[in-house]
This record gives sequence, C-alpha cells and structure tokens, in this order.
Amino acid sequence: MQNIRSVVFRALLIAGVSVLLAVAVNASRPTPVTWLAQAEYEIFEDCDETTETSESISLAEIEKHPDWYLVVDARDESLYAEGHIDGAYSLPYDPLFSVDAEQVEALRSAAGDKSVVVVGDDGTARLLADDLLSQGLAWVQFLDEETDWRRLMASGDD
Repeated sequence: MQNIRSVVFRALLIAGVSVLLAVAVNASRPTPVTWLAQAEYEIFEDCDETTETSESISLAEIEKHPDWYLVVDARDESLYAEGHIDGAYSLPYDPLFSVDAEQVEALRSAAGDKSVVVVGDDGTARLLADDLLSQGLAWVQFLDEETDWRRLMASGDD
C-alpha cells in the first residue's frame, strides 16, 4: 500500500511541476497563448468553389467535327503512353489535387480557340473538366468512361 501511494505521489508531483513549468513558459512569451478564445471563430468554412459543372459531349459530335476540339487525356502517363487519341493532350489528374495555374495556362495555350474535351477512366474525366472549368477555362466538356472513346485511340508510338 505504501508503494502505491509513493507512485501516485510521484506521478502527481511530475504532473504538477509540468503544468507550472508550462504556465511559466507561456507567461514569459511576448505573445502568450490565450487560455480562452478572445472572439468567436468558426472551425469549418466553405471552400470557394464554383457552382458550374461541366457537361458531357457525345463521341459522334467529336467525330463529326474533330478539328473543333482539343482532347485532354486525364489518365496516368503510363496509360497514355500505351495508347491515346491521336493529338490528345496528356494531363494526368489526381482528384485529390487541383490542377495548378501553370498547367491551366499551358492547356489554354494548347487549346487556342478549340473547345476542350476531357477523357479518362474512373470518373476522372468529369472531375478534371469541373476543375478546369472552376479555374476559368471556358468551353470544357467531358466524355465519361462508359463512352467507347477508346476506339479513337492510336498506338503509343508517337
């Protein structure tokens, strides 16, 4: 019993000294950390996102006027290298990370006066199209993964 009291006393002594030391260090800082918030604050704030969403386009429309569109391939570089639509612009997309401004400007330059059509797998085409649209790139559409856009693919030799 004496041994348990000794352990508890030492634990309380260590905790008490730690608290006193923390309070002393905080008090000695030029701008101490406040114990309570000085003003109300909101932990969660809505992200600045556009309410616009891209629209799908039919493969027949692209085949009818191929010179009106710049096809952007959202798939991984290795999949793009295995085969892609002739003349497609490779822009591998990870939905967890937004496309950076430099990539958007490079794509805007490559597209010129053409509309951008995004193709990809696993829903990435629509997500990339929405991301590009939210960053001010106009005339962005997508072909979803259920569309048989792969019939337009060329070999990856070029």
